Amino acid sequence: MVLRTRRRLVVNPGSIGQPRDGDPRAAYAIISDGEPELRRVAYDVEGTIGELEAMKLSPPVFAQLAEVLRTGGSAPEQRS
Repeated sequence: MVLRTRRRLVVNPGSIGQPRDGDPRAAYAIISDGEPELRRVAYDVEGTIGELEAMKLSPPVFAQLAEVLRTGGSAPEQRS
């Protein structure tokens, strides 16, 4: 998201690990000469899920987090 107001530039590129827009890639922004550019890059989602699994989370919590990471979307019970 890029929002320009009269005196401010607000940039929120998204996240790494908790996407909610259907794109599981890591999101970031580069601002050069005052102009924002939103970018995406793939990362090791399955490796991240493996690290979560090693944390011994409860099965429902683990399943929810893994689904969000793999699909880049909201958790199943949050979908409309």
